[in-house]
Amino acid sequence: MAKFFLFKPIGKTPLEVINDYKKNHTENSINKICYVYRLDPMACGMFLVLTNEDCYDTNKYLTKIDKTYRYKLLIGIQTNTLDCLGNIEEIKNSKIENLQEKLNYFFKKYYTNNIVQTLPKYCGYKIHNKPLWHYANNNIDIELPKRQVQIYRNIINSIEKIKGKELKEYVNKYLTIIKGDFPIKEYLESWNTIENTDEFTLVNIESKVSSGTFIRKICEDFGHYIHIPCMAFYIERLSIHLV
Repeated sequence: MAKFFLFKPIGKTPLEVINDYKKNHTENSINKICYVYRLDPMACGMFLVLTNEDCYDTNKYLTKIDKTYRYKLLIGIQTNTLDCLGNIEEIKNSKIENLQEKLNYFFKKYYTNNIVQTLPKYCGYKIHNKPLWHYANNNIDIELPKRQVQIYRNIINSIEKIKGKELKEYVNKYLTIIKGDFPIKEYLESWNTIENTDEFTLVNIESKVSSGTFIRKICEDFGHYIHIPCMAFYIERLSIHLV
């Protein structure tokens, strides 16, 4: 058993998932264990677990590994983190004409093949040995890095409406189980400013992307394209395509 995949649910860390696995599989001869392809706290999906000797050769897994995600693009709201684990910065409950056409054009024009993506200000990428979220939390201006990524496939599965009441119920359910040094109470207060009767749009999308692509940033960039705040409401990593 050199390597295998595990599923991380929303609210758990990969380390917690690994510890649960070890408790339930005491028969396995694992002396050392580690993981690659971390996921944000509000994301779920597959990550890769390495064991024993493979733990000493993680570098070969860190580049040129494609991944497939299923995610929900929320139109009309944007948080500072571009997902549910953050403070709402803007709400714009606007009617969108020809949404399907706009989605098709955006992905065909701006998010196909090789693109340059700006990293989100809340992520673990380090500058001067500090993650970008450190600078954001401390209101320190810093130029956000850019990286070239590849988008191989985008499938728009469905478009649906969701009421503010349902949004708040979802956020309350999952934010309350998040562990770590997050101002959860502040986030919940921010989300609870949404009116129950407000209506927003969710777009269900599946994308195959290269290593280092941020789904949250795809959602934000679509918002820039239509001039309406957008964010990632749900992210699930379906698969990791090892070479």
